[in-house]
Amino acid sequence: MKTRTELTLRYHEIARRLLAGQSVEQVAQEMGYNPQTLKHSIRRPFFQNILQELRDEAYQPLDHDIRKRVRNLREEIAEAAVESFDRLINLLRSTNNEALIRDIAQDFLDRAGYSKTSKVEVEETFKISPEDMEQIRSALIKEKEASERLKGSATGTP
Repeated sequence: MKTRTELTLRYHEIARRLLAGQSVEQVAQEMGYNPQTLKHSIRRPFFQNILQELRDEAYQPLDHDIRKRVRNLREEIAEAAVESFDRLINLLRSTNNEALIRDIAQDFLDRAGYSKTSKVEVEETFKISPEDMEQIRSALIKEKEASERLKGSATGTP
């Protein structure tokens, strides 16, 4: 009968071979086991613990490297985001292209959580008093003036 140490050493060798990509049949043939006996042995919790330990040992450096790369990528993305924001602000201030200004502003609003609203069409008719019409007209003029001021400040013109 094999001692626990001998069994552990054999299980370690079997586990290493399986982790290296050999099939159960290949391991059984090379180590002189019946494939069915080996399949039964590798299902045991003792063997599964050894297999997990070897996996952890093998993947620990890789896991550390992946975590380090992810951290580096996050830092690079954060730096690129700041640079992209600065470029967009400079572009916004230097262009007279209305479509570009609108797209940049929409991008900022989207990223800030203010998504674009949907256009809603209403097929109702109603009467507007002349006073209400004048208020609407006045509000539209103020909105247009504010938009032009914003455009002027973005391009650096008064």
